[in-house]
Amino acid sequence: MCNPRRVRVQATRKIAEAWRTEIKQAATARGDVSSEARMTQLISDYLPEPARRAFEQAMRSSPDWELTDGEYRREVPGGHVAYRPDTGELEIVVRLSVAIEAVGTAKLVAEGEVVDEVTAEGIGTYYADGFGGITEEHAKRQAEKAADAKLTELAEQRTASLKQKAEDKAKHELKKRQREATEQAKLSAEHKLTTQAQELQTGLDVRAGEQLEQVQAETLKGIFQLVAAGYSAALQEYAAQYGQNLQVSEEDGVIAIEFELER
Repeated sequence: MCNPRRVRVQATRKIAEAWRTEIKQAATARGDVSSEARMTQLISDYLPEPARRAFEQAMRSSPDWELTDGEYRREVPGGHVAYRPDTGELEIVVRLSVAIEAVGTAKLVAEGEVVDEVTAEGIGTYYADGFGGITEEHAKRQAEKAADAKLTELAEQRTASLKQKAEDKAKHELKKRQREATEQAKLSAEHKLTTQAQELQTGLDVRAGEQLEQVQAETLKGIFQLVAAGYSAALQEYAAQYGQNLQVSEEDGVIAIEFELER
C-alpha cells in the first residue's frame, strides 16, 4: 500500500434568482347618500272654504301643529308638513339619508433579480496501487460530490443573503414613497364610495317617493280629522250659546253632537 494521494476538484455555480417586495396602504372614505321628495298643493284642492275655516280653527288649538314664521308646521318621520294660511299651501317634505363607507387599498411593488457566482472545493483521497478499490477515478468522484455539496450550501446562503439585502434596500426606498401609496389608497376609496353612492341613489329616491305618498295619506287623514274637530267645536259653541241638553259622543272616528234649540 502506497501513501495516499489527494485529488482536488473546484466547482463554480452561478446564482440567478428573482425577488419581490411590497408595501400596502389602506384608506377609508365616508359619506352619505340623500334623497328628498316634496309636494306642494293648495288646501282648496281638498277642502271647500267652510271646511278650510274649520280646519284652520282646529289647527290653531291643536298641540300637533306649531306656528313658526307664519306657517303651521308638523314633524313627520323623515321630514315635515307645513301649512301656510296666507296662501293656503300645504307642503310635505320627506328626506332620507344613508351613511356609507368604503375602503381603498394601494400597493407599491419593487422586484428584481440577484445575480452572483459561488465557488467551492472538494477533496478526494486514493492510492496509486488502487488499494481497497479506491482509485483516482473514485477519488475524483468523491471530490466532485463534496464540492457539489458545499456549492449547494454556499449558493443557498449567498442567495438568501443577497435577496434579503435587495429586499431591505427596496423596502426602504418604497417607504420614501409611502405618501404616494396613501394618496392612491385614498383615491381608490373615494372612487368606491362614489360607485356605492350611485348604486344606492336610485333605490333611496324610490323609498323617499313611497314615504312621501304614505305621509301624504296620513296628513290628509289628520286634516279631515281637524276639519271634523273644527266643525265639532263650532257646533258645540253654537249649542252652548243657543241650545240646551248638549250631548257629544265619538265612536269609530264619528263625532255625534245632539242638543235642543231654545225657542
